[in-house]
Amino acid sequence: MRYLRILFFIPFFLFAHDEPEHDDSIIVVPRGEVINDDYYAWGGTIEIAGVINGDLYVTGSQIFIDGTVNGDVLVAGGSVNISGQIAGDLRLLAGQTLITGSVGRSATLVAGNIEMTSPASIGRNLSALCGNMDLAGRLEGNGHIYASSLRLSDGVGGDLAAYVGRMRATSTTDIIGKLEYWSDQLALIAPGAVIQQGVEHHPSFIYTLSQHPWLKWLRVGSKMATFLMNFFYSLILGFIFMRYFQHRLDRAFRAMRTKPLQSLVTGGLILIVLPLISLLLLMTILGVPFALTFIAINVIGFYTGKIFTMLYVSKWSLQKIHREKWQKFGFLLTLIAYFLVASIPYFGQAFVFAVTLFGLGAIVTGRADLAKT
Repeated sequence: MRYLRILFFIPFFLFAHDEPEHDDSIIVVPRGEVINDDYYAWGGTIEIAGVINGDLYVTGSQIFIDGTVNGDVLVAGGSVNISGQIAGDLRLLAGQTLITGSVGRSATLVAGNIEMTSPASIGRNLSALCGNMDLAGRLEGNGHIYASSLRLSDGVGGDLAAYVGRMRATSTTDIIGKLEYWSDQLALIAPGAVIQQGVEHHPSFIYTLSQHPWLKWLRVGSKMATFLMNFFYSLILGFIFMRYFQHRLDRAFRAMRTKPLQSLVTGGLILIVLPLISLLLLMTILGVPFALTFIAINVIGFYTGKIFTMLYVSKWSLQKIHREKWQKFGFLLTLIAYFLVASIPYFGQAFVFAVTLFGLGAIVTGRADLAKT
């Protein structure tokens, strides 16, 4: 019969007339006052500091329960602070919840964030659904917790089942039963934590699948395939440039040789200006085709700029050893050296970026010099 009262919880607040109706109202049961019946209240701020010898039903923006309730409590609010004593069950729906008092029987909590700090205690079982939970009070029974983040730092008299994103158990944790949790991350359990019946971890199906050996090999294979595609794309494109676009290469080489700093700066400006122009054009209906063209040019230039730089380095190196006829072989060796350097952590990314900007800027600078003549 206790749960049937919940059906009347909302209608009561809609039609009752013995309490203030304004959201900004303050309702107080002062310390020393005793109410020998069920108590219902709704308003902006509600403070229960007296004694309720019955069940308590409250809803409001801010709710403070620091008195004694010798029955059950059903509470819904934006912020709920419970520092008193509840002899029965607690049913709570809130945004922010702070519990420092005691609950004689079970608690069912649904909240954005729940903080339960010492000397808080729950006499029986706990069921909680929340974003973040700090369980630093005593739970005498079993617990079922669904949370994005859970921190444990006190005792649990039974088993604890947790469905969490991440979980941490501090050195003061003392669980009489078993800790069983479902998560894609391993829980951080401090060395001093006591979990008498052990810990059982249940990763999700997706996580288990991702850790399978054959999938790891598949990831390695996909990275290798990407590397080979990039390598052969650069190699073939370099051979095409040497065969059919030698005059364009010569212009870019001249710019690299005579205007290296200008080529590097020009490449950086292109990488900044073209995306900005594309973004501005995308804001207009007529400019969409032009924006897509600029984006395509930017992508193509980013992938081809490095090839011009490597062709220049290859040609310069062959001239130094007087082997200009080994142009294709020299480019192949330069390409291999480029990918080896690019694989170095951190430095490799900066190296690839600089090589790309240098080649891209040289293409534009060489073209501009031709237009001037």
